[in-house]
Amino acid sequence: MVDSKYDIDYRRLRDETMRMIDDIRSALSLDNGPEPDTLSHAEADLVGLWKNLLSEDCRPAEFDVQVGNQIYPNSTQTVTYLVVYYLLENNCADVVERLISETKDGKDEIIKIRDGYVKFKKVISQISEDSTFLLEEFLEGYPSKELELYLVSHEFLLLIHKGRYDEALRLCFKKLRSFVPTYIQDVKPLLRFLVNPTNIQEALKKSRSKLIEKFKSKYIEMNGMPNRCYLRELFETGTSAFLQLSTSGSLLFDKDDSTLPMEIKIEKGRNYHSLFICPVLKTLCVDENIPVMLECGHVISLEAASVLSQEGVLNSFKCPYCPEMSKYENILRLRI
Repeated sequence: MVDSKYDIDYRRLRDETMRMIDDIRSALSLDNGPEPDTLSHAEADLVGLWKNLLSEDCRPAEFDVQVGNQIYPNSTQTVTYLVVYYLLENNCADVVERLISETKDGKDEIIKIRDGYVKFKKVISQISEDSTFLLEEFLEGYPSKELELYLVSHEFLLLIHKGRYDEALRLCFKKLRSFVPTYIQDVKPLLRFLVNPTNIQEALKKSRSKLIEKFKSKYIEMNGMPNRCYLRELFETGTSAFLQLSTSGSLLFDKDDSTLPMEIKIEKGRNYHSLFICPVLKTLCVDENIPVMLECGHVISLEAASVLSQEGVLNSFKCPYCPEMSKYENILRLRI
C-alpha cells in the first residue's frame, strides 16, 4: 500500500520494521547475550527508519490548532502554552521559572506568557480592591466601548456607595450619557440608585464581578490567552488515542495486512457539574446569576428575582408560581 499524498510505501516500511525486530530477537537469544551496542544500534536504526521516512520538504507540518477563540501556530506551541497557563493558574510560578531555565527552544514565548499573566492578575487584583488605574491604562491601548461601560458603571456605584451623590450625578452627565441609546438597557437600572440606594452593596459586588469577567474576556482576546485551561481535555484525548493505538499494535506485525490502523475514536466530553435553568428567564444560572429560593420554597434565578422586585425597589413581590409573597432581602441564595 502506497500513500499517494506523501508516497509512503507502507508494505516496505512494515517489512523493514519486521526484519529489524527479528534481528533484535536473534541478538537477545544468543547464549552469551547480545553484544553491548547491538540493542542501541538496533533501536537507532528502527527510529531512523520511521523518522527519515519522508524528506524534509515532504513531511506534513503540524496543523494550526484552535483552542476556544484563539488560533495557535501549531500543536506543540499550543500544548506548551496550556501547560504554562495551567501552572500559573494553580500557583506553580516556581515550576514555570524552572521550566524557563531548562528550556532551550521557545524560552522567549514562555517568558512572554508568564509576564502577560502577571500583569493580567495585577489588574484583576486592583479591580477587586475597587482600584481601576491599570484597567484605565489597558483601555488606552485596547479601546473597548463595552468594557468602558462596565468601568464607568462601577465607578458610578462606588460613588453612590460612599454617599457622594453629587459626584455620581455629574458622572451621569459627563460619561454615562455617552452610552445612550446603544446601551440604554444597561444604564437605566443604575439611575434608580440616585433616589433609592437600597441593595447598593449587592449591586456593587455584582458590578465588580461583571467588570472582572469583561476585562478577562478582552485581555484574553488581545493577548492570545486561552479562555480556560484545556489541558485536562488534551490529556484525556491523548490517553484515549494512545490506548487505541497500543491495542492495535498487533496489526502492524500481521504480514497479510498491508494497512496501518489510522482511525481513532475520540470520546465525547464529560460534564459532571450541576446545571440549573431559571424557569422564569429560561437562562443558565452561573456565578454572577445564582439560583435563589423564595420564601415559598420555589427556586428561580437571582436575575429573575431582581426583575420581579424591580431591582429591589419593591419591598415584596409575588412568586411567579404561587400566590405567596417574598421579600427581596429574605430570599435564600443557593450555590450549585
